[in-house]
Amino acid sequence: MVWQRHKLGSWRLIILCSFVCLTPAVSPSRAPAFAATPSTASRCAAFHPDTDEKPPNPVRRFFTWIIRGITRPFRRSPQFPCRLPPTVSISASNSSITLPCPQTTLPAANCPTDSEVTLLASATDPENAQLLFTWSVTAGRIRGEGHRITWDLSGVGLGTYTATVEVNDGQQHAAAAATSVTVSQCSECEKPPAICPAITVSCPSDMEADKPITFVANVTGDKQETKTAIMWSLTAGKIISGQGTSKITISASETERRGLTATASLTGADPSCSTTIASCTINIH
Repeated sequence: MVWQRHKLGSWRLIILCSFVCLTPAVSPSRAPAFAATPSTASRCAAFHPDTDEKPPNPVRRFFTWIIRGITRPFRRSPQFPCRLPPTVSISASNSSITLPCPQTTLPAANCPTDSEVTLLASATDPENAQLLFTWSVTAGRIRGEGHRITWDLSGVGLGTYTATVEVNDGQQHAAAAATSVTVSQCSECEKPPAICPAITVSCPSDMEADKPITFVANVTGDKQETKTAIMWSLTAGKIISGQGTSKITISASETERRGLTATASLTGADPSCSTTIASCTINIH
């Protein structure tokens, strides 16, 4: 029992001594240690003791080492300095692409035919880390890699398309930039002159009483580039057959046959053509 009391008294003495030895004395001429929060620079600066302070206490140093080992798992890890992300920008050789003239028009001299754009990414990293470039486009194809690529926009339709580059420093820090290119149709394409067909109508040479009358239209210069049809109109009588073709058959009375005119109109031709209407008149007295 005496030994247990002596052991308990020794532990009490050790705990009391640790609190006494580790508690810093506050002199009346100095401000308390917790009066101000030290800055980052002061925390990183080396500590230089004053010349008038006493040398460190060995006992206090021993117990400080013990308490630091016990409380280590509960202390916050030191904050590492923050890494700044990289920066990047894109420059393009062209901001617009002009499509060539369609095959049905004449090529214009002032319309460029180049459909490729060179993209250059300018990137910097504060830590001089090696950067990884990743490119993506909304249309077209990419050739090359790294900070310089070729963007091929051949075959795409009219519109505005975007190219994006992302740079990564390998430390989970990234930056991105984008640029746009507009694809438009050349406004100086010239339409070739229209090829105008010509139409003529021939009247019947022999007409018998109470017999149908036949009118025939002849078309020249039609290269079948457009779908054309012949529509007929009469001043008298009635079309029996052949409407929409080059030959019609009509019926008319003796009275209607006097001064009867058949007119053929060629539809589907260029509106600027003036040789798409012809007619023929029967003169019976």
